[in-house]
Amino acid sequence: MKFLIGDTLRILRKKRDLSQQEVADFLCISRPTYVRYEHNIVEPNLTQFANLAQLYNIGLKEIIDLISVDNQQMHN
Repeated sequence: MKFLIGDTLRILRKKRDLSQQEVADFLCISRPTYVRYEHNIVEPNLTQFANLAQLYNIGLKEIIDLISVDNQQMHN
């Protein structure tokens, strides 16, 4: 099963009132690349996950748990 992370990333970003460009700049990637993350076209690599966790001031395990919960809710 492929995990869909886009909704989780979008929710985290909006809770922090950040633009897609601001998150992309933090990750040192282009905005279109970040948009692909939110649209579930591509997935961030482990380094990007760690950077996202740092940006949102949460643990790497917590961000992965959030993605897992969102996916379980989608499949129920």
